[in-house]
Amino acid sequence: MEYIVACPDRELLEALCAFAEHLGTLPDPRDPRGVRHALSVLLATLLVALAGGANGMAAVAAFTHDHQAWFRLWLPLGAATPSRDTYLRLVRRLDPETAMQAALWLLDGTSLPGLRELILALDGKVARRSGDPGAGTRALHMVSAFLVREGLTLAQEPCAAKSNEITAIPRLLDRLALKGAVVTIDAAGCQTAIVQALRAAGADYVLAVKRNQHTLVPRRCSQCGFPAWRGSARPE
Repeated sequence: MEYIVACPDRELLEALCAFAEHLGTLPDPRDPRGVRHALSVLLATLLVALAGGANGMAAVAAFTHDHQAWFRLWLPLGAATPSRDTYLRLVRRLDPETAMQAALWLLDGTSLPGLRELILALDGKVARRSGDPGAGTRALHMVSAFLVREGLTLAQEPCAAKSNEITAIPRLLDRLALKGAVVTIDAAGCQTAIVQALRAAGADYVLAVKRNQHTLVPRRCSQCGFPAWRGSARPE
């Protein structure tokens, strides 16, 4: 982030202009009456500020204000920069799928047809302190798709409990263009339907296998020495 603010080279600005044009094609959840800032301006400044270390909407507004001269090189940013409340109102109305698509475009700079050559880790976690035993509510369990190198959570899918990850993972995979990506999942993902979905999407995958899966019998390949598998439910 410090580099792109300090060094607005031509190729970078062209890529950012293309990124802004893509953002302009996304659906705007706001009432058109009284809109002061284009959706592409708000989304672009929001995502760039978050990538630059902003940890809240007040920080996003401050980041945009501090770098407004640079933003105006590739965005139709008016004389007044968006306020904290403007960003908050947008985030509260923004569809999660729209936000995810915008984030994916930012990763590539222009457009991202998929997650090619990226490592995507799928894992289920319980949101800390999300439940209230006194009120009879259970903790929230989420399956997340996390880009390992980039440190970015692309999507999440709620599920009732740990055992329901098997049904939540396919729904999560359906929301992502996985061609060329390497997807890692723990033993919960070692399911025929999940493997078939990954193969159909053109993704490579690394799955864990538990010892209690007796239909999968490991042996060593006679040529390379790596584990191979035999059985009716082999991880292909």
